[in-house]
Amino acid sequence: MWRTNDGVVHTVAVADPEVLFTGGALESVRSLVSDRDGSVLDVERIVLRTIDESARPPYDEDAERPFVAAAPERGIFATVVHTEQELRQGLAALHWRWRLDVVLALQDLADRWQDDGHDEL
Repeated sequence: MWRTNDGVVHTVAVADPEVLFTGGALESVRSLVSDRDGSVLDVERIVLRTIDESARPPYDEDAERPFVAAAPERGIFATVVHTEQELRQGLAALHWRWRLDVVLALQDLADRWQDDGHDEL
């Protein structure tokens, strides 16, 4: 994720959002998204909060430059989660540069799993 001087945050589209999660983390996030005792994980709220948090650090063009068009590394999210609180803690443990990328990948996966009817990983 990088920012421009107009305050806009940018991410690189990841062809397969699963690659940002390790196997155990992916499986646990899928379980959390697909079944929370009948309630739905509000991924959209998490996305909006992360966008807001990404815009907070002061803008510094030199600090942004290395991140322009950079993608996060594979398996960057390795935290096995069972609750929304654990998910938030896992996201908070990431460098702030990559949180939005991971959250947007989570949103893509949640949409995919909802479309698939949660039948396959």
